[in-house]
Amino acid sequence: MYVLKNALKNLVRNRGRNTLIAVIIFAIITTTVIALIINNTSSGIIDDYKNRFGSEVSISPNMEKVMQNAQSSQSGGGNGRQQAVRISPPSINPKQYLSFGESDYLLQDKCTYTANIGVKCSDESFTPIDYDENSSSGSMMYSVNGGSRPAPMPEGDEDRFSPNMRIYGDSWGEFTGDSPSRKLSEGRQVQKDGECLMSADLAEENGVDIGDALAFNATLYDTERNPVAEVEYSLTVVGFYTDATEEYPIPMMSGNSYMNRRNEVLTTFDTVMNAVSGDVATGFNGLDVSATYYLKNPDMLEDFKRELYAKGLSGDFDVNTDTLSYNKIVAPVEGLKSMSLTFMLVVLILGGVILVLLSSIAIRERKYEIGVLRAMGMKKGKVAVGLWLEILAIAAVCLVLGITAGIFASQPVSDTLLERQVAAIAEEDAAQSAQNANRPMIGMTIGGGRAPGAGTDAKPLENMDVSLSIVTILEIIAVAVLLASVSGIVSISRITKYEPIKILMERN
Repeated sequence: MYVLKNALKNLVRNRGRNTLIAVIIFAIITTTVIALIINNTSSGIIDDYKNRFGSEVSISPNMEKVMQNAQSSQSGGGNGRQQAVRISPPSINPKQYLSFGESDYLLQDKCTYTANIGVKCSDESFTPIDYDENSSSGSMMYSVNGGSRPAPMPEGDEDRFSPNMRIYGDSWGEFTGDSPSRKLSEGRQVQKDGECLMSADLAEENGVDIGDALAFNATLYDTERNPVAEVEYSLTVVGFYTDATEEYPIPMMSGNSYMNRRNEVLTTFDTVMNAVSGDVATGFNGLDVSATYYLKNPDMLEDFKRELYAKGLSGDFDVNTDTLSYNKIVAPVEGLKSMSLTFMLVVLILGGVILVLLSSIAIRERKYEIGVLRAMGMKKGKVAVGLWLEILAIAAVCLVLGITAGIFASQPVSDTLLERQVAAIAEEDAAQSAQNANRPMIGMTIGGGRAPGAGTDAKPLENMDVSLSIVTILEIIAVAVLLASVSGIVSISRITKYEPIKILMERN
């Protein structure tokens, strides 16, 4: 108790010197509070976006590789003249999509599969919206990895099957969210295979009631337009939905019933796929399968890639996460985190060195006081504890003041630094875009995807709400104790080497 009382009295006796030490400790703690708040908040945001963008996996064709392979396979022919290169977009077998999903690296409950197939209603009186058998609505369709597009009917193929509407399996994304574009207006949702939903517009056009059974059929063709499978569906209508989506997402397809979204019949994935017999590849005559996979951990991406290629995925496909969106959103935050961490380390190192020097000078001036205490019988340990308690008491007061000041200053500092980071990255993007604009475009999009090197619609994070967490408070307390300990112990270790008599003799 005496050691503590004496330490507190010494703070008042040497208030000039202790005030200088307190100012330095206060400045160090305040800057540390700001840096730790920004750093920890940034880490949380980065982890959140990393899990969000780094876990969803996409499989897309690398059209640059496809073009190179096509050129190499067709080179050397002809009589020296340059020949046109025929490019066939690569495809993935539906069964491969399912086998890819059977991986220990994936969250099985989050992986989703969708399928769609071009069909005609077996009832000739059933007419899709905007269907005209004499127009391009009846043209043959083909799809490639995520999107169908019309193809002109080859000469002599006029009698071949040409779909005028589509059946979708497990395409429920537009029914969810805060503002769903599709809503159930009557009946109930699909609960089992063989049931379906139909748009209210299509049902009204054809006088369909809930409970009606409809039959659909399709013929699938290979790339040489040879029939490979006959497909039939018998579906029971259990509900109608209202549709606020664009009737024709592609304006140039306006008037084509196959592309009209009001003509989409929604059912389960298994309903679509169970009717397709044999090892039918995707990409032919309107049949399309797509999958979205989610990794258990973003760091598993490379292992998952190796597994997919081992399972037979063509080298013409790339397996990626949404790195463009991730980098554009998180890059300013990562820069802010790095800046705050660097600044904090510099302040701690320089502040620690200054504190050690000031404490050493202060204690050397108090050698006589220490010698008297030792001569009175006080042990080295108690003397050291007393000196350490003095610096610790100063640190405790500065800790309270520093945390308060840091809380008020952290948000404006964060906003200013983040704004500068966003501006710097925007300048880099503008310079990169100007560079890319002068390059010839290589590659093409498949199924609505982006061409290699295309940009992203994601916007950088322009504001970050910082807050003081329990973890940050504990870290700040640890920093304050460390500062007090280092500045006190280093100095005390030098003083306690002297014996009391030597100290008193030097005083004389």
